[in-house]
Amino acid sequence: MREAPGGVSSLRRRLAHGLDRHAPGLGHDLRRAGGRLDPDLSLASLLCSRDRPAVCVGAGDGGWARELARRASSVVVFEPDRARWPHLQRLGGRRLRLESVVLCDHHGRVQRRNPAGSESALELRTLDSFTLGEVSLIRIEAGALARSVLDGAAATLEASRPCVLVARSSGGAEVAAWLSARRLEPVAASDEMQAGDLLFAPVEQAELRARLAAARISRPRGTR
Repeated sequence: MREAPGGVSSLRRRLAHGLDRHAPGLGHDLRRAGGRLDPDLSLASLLCSRDRPAVCVGAGDGGWARELARRASSVVVFEPDRARWPHLQRLGGRRLRLESVVLCDHHGRVQRRNPAGSESALELRTLDSFTLGEVSLIRIEAGALARSVLDGAAATLEASRPCVLVARSSGGAEVAAWLSARRLEPVAASDEMQAGDLLFAPVEQAELRARLAAARISRPRGTR
């Protein structure tokens, strides 16, 4: 693996290690608990806009990719595992665009060990390096790398003012502080939420935050 510029070599080692272990945190958007679906999928219609695109970082089984393709004008899905692409394309149709890069806070390449034992290179890029238009939602499922993804999306957040849903972030307090510093406010969570899930909406969209909070809290207990 090519040596990273100063300050990013540790992140590259973490990326390589995570991808070698089947990319934990980038998978399974259809999170399950006793066979029940991710409760936040029901919020997709509030989080998305028909005339604005959405972003999904980590596609997994495609639950969020499918819903965002239905609710937004289009959805860009960042999924480095190309073996999942045919399934995702069937779910999202023409509104779904797939990118194989790993999003973080810098550009470069990282080696991934494949199941057969060979190695392949993955491209690292920032979200800000993509031309996406005025994004309505950014959903991130990247585990401990969520903060790095956000660091590489700061300009997009400032320009588009989207909602941000971070699933199962292991650095929840740090990520929450980062989002709050950029004038994004947390939406109240119900006790049905998975540990570590964060939902933030722009501070200037008070009505939207109230609707999202009401939708979360009003879900019947046990509904996912």
